[in-house]
Amino acid sequence: MKIYKNATICGCCHLCLRELKVGEECVQDMAGSIPGTVCGPHLKCAKANKKSVCTKISDILVPSGRSCEKEAIEVSEITAGPPKPDCDEFGDYAPKLCRNGTLCHCVDKKGNRIFGSATYDKASDMDCLCSRQFAEVNDQLSAMNFNIDPVFFPKCQSNGNFEPFQVVDNYTYCVNTTKGEVLERAVGKRDVDQLSCKKQRYDYVSECEKEYMNATKQIREREDEGQLVVGWDVPKCDIDGTFAPVQCLNQFCYCVNKKGEKYRGTQVDRNDKLAINQTCNCVREMELIRDIEKKSWDKVTDLFAQYRCERNGNYLVLQCTESACYCVNPNDGSQIPPSRLKTNVKDIRKLPCYKEYEHKYQDIDFLHKTYPDVF
Repeated sequence: MKIYKNATICGCCHLCLRELKVGEECVQDMAGSIPGTVCGPHLKCAKANKKSVCTKISDILVPSGRSCEKEAIEVSEITAGPPKPDCDEFGDYAPKLCRNGTLCHCVDKKGNRIFGSATYDKASDMDCLCSRQFAEVNDQLSAMNFNIDPVFFPKCQSNGNFEPFQVVDNYTYCVNTTKGEVLERAVGKRDVDQLSCKKQRYDYVSECEKEYMNATKQIREREDEGQLVVGWDVPKCDIDGTFAPVQCLNQFCYCVNKKGEKYRGTQVDRNDKLAINQTCNCVREMELIRDIEKKSWDKVTDLFAQYRCERNGNYLVLQCTESACYCVNPNDGSQIPPSRLKTNVKDIRKLPCYKEYEHKYQDIDFLHKTYPDVF
């Protein structure tokens, strides 16, 4: 038996339901009635031989998109391969996706990466609820061709949790970092010393937010004067108040750290193919990985610390070590199986990512210069 909170029609009472096992008959259409049973964890009520039975979510065909339960079974145990996901009892992706030895990232229920990262050795209390709520709000608004700017959302920490100290207009208050629950009454900014979280307070407006508000103010002033404002590049801020990884100004887009400082060699023409899907994940993550304490390093940490980045700050699609070269996902550096080969030049030239690179960018010399010992 399991208690489901606020599960009645009025939403005012809890409900005690018997959990069904695999193969037991279930009811798909309850027509407004309150059920007495429900399929257990990682099961779903599905049609089978003209009747509805509880079926493993991993056995149910997904029309499109990814399936956490299926991916958790099928993901290969490759050192640099995609990390194995954790799934919640409903078959959705758990908020945190980790690769031991490197990093943990926040993901939405469909497994898509969202804001929030931490080194694996500092991710024990990382639950990504703040980041998930922001992503879910934006998903709902995007259906109406609208989105919410991070500047106007409760502030998150860099790992996707809630910032303990929150500010709304002229008021400040404290919240639980994992659940976002308000811990005490809000007070005016001048009475901030009354808050238990006062030691965690930060500048009410970050540098990125200052630049953002200054730019939007100038745009509004010009529009009020009747001017048509087109192509004004406004600084992009993340939901922790820092600068987003990709910034654009005039003709170029480039990668920056959280302080807004440019990474050398990552500036590309915004009309160039390298600007398409620019994430800057590689340059940002290499910085994080190198901050992992040496005593916590393992073979995966050592491998990723040697990774090379593309000119747009993404992962270079071809990665080579002393013993092998292989193709990787440009967004997270995960090895794309089966692509591992010995460093034989003829074999490397047959790799899909090598051939696609030559076709896509017409600049195969960049790969050759990156790995002079290989080519």
